Amino acid sequence: MAASSVEPLMTPPVIDAIRASGGALILAIGFNITGIARLQVGNLLPAILFAAAFGGLFG
Repeated sequence: MAASSVEPLMTPPVIDAIRASGGALILAIGFNITGIARLQVGNLLPAILFAAAFGGLFG
């Protein structure tokens, strides 16, 4: 039910922005696992919402 209400907002620029920010978070998790860098990934989770908003506004 919620998916059908959000579907019109999911334009290709929004999906691309979500994918890009999600990919960056997965990369940060990989850095944490391998010990290359210690990043607070949990603090970066709101970036997905901001990326979707900016993708919708400027995409």
